[in-house]
Amino acid sequence: MLFEEGVCMGKFIVVEGGDGAGKTTFVNTLREKQPLFVYSREPGGQGFSQRIRELVLSDEAKDADHLAMFCLFWASRAQNISSIVIPALKAGKIVVSDRFDASTYAFQIGKNPRLEDLFWQTRAVCLQGVEPVYLDFRVSVDEAERRMNDRGEKNHFDLRSSDERRQTRSFYDRFFSKDEVKSIRVDANLPMDQMISRAMGALESALGM
Repeated sequence: MLFEEGVCMGKFIVVEGGDGAGKTTFVNTLREKQPLFVYSREPGGQGFSQRIRELVLSDEAKDADHLAMFCLFWASRAQNISSIVIPALKAGKIVVSDRFDASTYAFQIGKNPRLEDLFWQTRAVCLQGVEPVYLDFRVSVDEAERRMNDRGEKNHFDLRSSDERRQTRSFYDRFFSKDEVKSIRVDANLPMDQMISRAMGALESALGM
């Protein structure tokens, strides 16, 4: 076991879903309401992981090899797990991550299904026994694109086609259908204030699991 008997364990909550679902808006709201939670994001977070974020969002990454991108996302995640998530969980804290491995599955496995076995093998090693609970923010492609159009500067992920977004959502669905994945759905098509209220309720349920 990763954690010694008697050590107080926190909870690891992952906020997931496609672009434009309102995940970051929810996490930012949660930061104001629950400043004692520990927060992370994928890719990125701090230090080495943040440097990887800058790389994968750069224009050069747009045409990068799928396996290369896959490895970069897991490198960032491994660093976050060891430096942020596990220390906080051992201290009995609640950790909230804006995206995690479901996004890697939806984006990278969706483009190269041959990486699926490697995904689950890498996941088992990387998580080191940590069991995330996911809030699955589900938004329609039309609503996501409407919100994305209102954004300012965009990266290459933001500029994907409608068909690519539908494929990504189908792979999110595949990920959340797995027996080993604990998740709660959030209707992200609702107006933002209603969606945040629903998400807060989902978070309370997740913390009670």
